[in-house]
Amino acid sequence: MIAAVAIFALAGGIAYAAIPDTAGVIQGCYRTSSDDQKGQLRVVESAASCRNNELPIQWNVTGAPGARGPAGEDGTDGRSPTVAQVGPGVGGCANGGVAITDATGTTAYTCNGQDGADGDSFSGTFASPNGQYSINVTDTGVTIASPDSSIVVAGGAITIETTGSDAIVVRSGGSFDLRAATSLDLRAGTTGRLESSSTMTIRGSVVNIN
Repeated sequence: MIAAVAIFALAGGIAYAAIPDTAGVIQGCYRTSSDDQKGQLRVVESAASCRNNELPIQWNVTGAPGARGPAGEDGTDGRSPTVAQVGPGVGGCANGGVAITDATGTTAYTCNGQDGADGDSFSGTFASPNGQYSINVTDTGVTIASPDSSIVVAGGAITIETTGSDAIVVRSGGSFDLRAATSLDLRAGTTGRLESSSTMTIRGSVVNIN
């Protein structure tokens, strides 16, 4: 539910006064065009606002009740995430947006886009349904993570790392050029291999191979 609302809010502007409607329903438009915007979602006041290259879609703000707790605990019903509109300046959203609060009380914000724009900037995490894979975006970098591997882009550095037994494989059908302006660090927990079908050149003022 949280991921779905976040994607809708990211892809288009959210009208501040009429979403959700009085029945607790959120209306959206799904883009079906074949260009690079295909699949984008945006929240609108009504399905009539959908364009010729969009299909209408809708969902309810209130989710289904959670299962009752086991005997011996408090026994209260589970609590679905809540969605509430926020005004300009709340949660870092210059134009207002939506606050999504989960059962633990943690709140995430998705911001309205500006008029005429497809969407505003995004900061947060998208996770797979099983929670094993994620993309995290902040002002300091981007992290793509799996249970035992990660790719981190932060500042001027890119770090590719795996802590499991699987290998990191980089292959090229033609030439492969790996360069560093200062230092280059290649490490393997067990076996490391550099292989070429023709010529391999290792160049440096000092080259240490252990």
